Amino acid sequence: MTQISKLRRALTIGAVNLLVLAGLFLAVEGGSSLYLAWGEAAMEARAREALAERLHTIHDGLLGWVNAPNVKIPDMYGPGLALDINGQGFRGGEDVTRRRPEGKVRVICSGDSFTLGYGVGNADAWCRRLARLEGRIEAVNMGQGGYGVDQAFLWYRRDGTQYEHDAHVLALVTADIERLRLTTFLGTPKPRLRIRDGKLALEGVPVPSLPFYKPVLDFASRLKVTEFILRKLSAGSLPGGRLSDEETRGVLGAILAQLKALNDAAGSLSVVLYLPVEGDYSGPDSDPWREFLGAQAAALGIEFIDLVEPFRALPADAVPGLFIQKAIPGFLDSKGHYTVRGNAFVAERLLKRLVALARFRDRLAGP
Repeated sequence: MTQISKLRRALTIGAVNLLVLAGLFLAVEGGSSLYLAWGEAAMEARAREALAERLHTIHDGLLGWVNAPNVKIPDMYGPGLALDINGQGFRGGEDVTRRRPEGKVRVICSGDSFTLGYGVGNADAWCRRLARLEGRIEAVNMGQGGYGVDQAFLWYRRDGTQYEHDAHVLALVTADIERLRLTTFLGTPKPRLRIRDGKLALEGVPVPSLPFYKPVLDFASRLKVTEFILRKLSAGSLPGGRLSDEETRGVLGAILAQLKALNDAAGSLSVVLYLPVEGDYSGPDSDPWREFLGAQAAALGIEFIDLVEPFRALPADAVPGLFIQKAIPGFLDSKGHYTVRGNAFVAERLLKRLVALARFRDRLAGP
């Protein structure tokens, strides 16, 4: 065998070995990608299955999900910790009349699970505690687990405005702003608001219900090849992804402007309530959003009530008692929500701020 033949053979063997090694690498890489994608999809599916909201919600084409009417779960969060949903889908045992009862000042509370009162009985959710603290108040709890600011606003605009009321409180935590940016919550489809041609526009409606093949879609969506194909096909035109900070601020500002207009038309007081979570005691995540919302509310003539600052003024040893420290059995997401004491903290300070407003105080005084 000539030297040239030997060299050619050696190069061929080397090339084949490189191809084999490359194939093995791609197989391992692809297998790892498949394994991780399946694991992420399975974790998300388990989290979705574990959601307490599955026990009392139904699909809604505008909102994604909403409370089912006339649900009563006596021991929802533990012995005696009942969750009642009235005929209109609001938390509480009694239906709400279209007209405000004589001699009552009606307050509608919109928000997420912190407003719903996840983890406590009907009477201890902060919205209901307002009425316990001040007997002239009738409180309507329109809180819903997993909602972003967008869904809370949309539910109030569609259903809450149908009921005569004196004040509307839009309550939020920082996580609700993050949810506003997205088209899903734990893989469950939701609507999303964006600014189009200077106006608030709604995307993704009617919101689809989860199909039986959703786990397969979740798995496929996490594969790099799917991401590559969608990117090439869409060229950036698909409405998915996450809103930027600038877009999010634009949507929040437009929501507040619409809330102000809706409440002005109804003759009610518009209030934005920023609720604290345990991490706000020393963490700065809420600071820029509170500053932004406070400025926007002031410009629009909306009352902005920030409970993060009074929360930070508490002694450190008082903080843990306001939040569920150990998840309620069967409700993994309950950890971090308000305890009875935490709900009382919100209700007491909110009522104090409301009563300090001449317009609200005059309503309480009656004709």
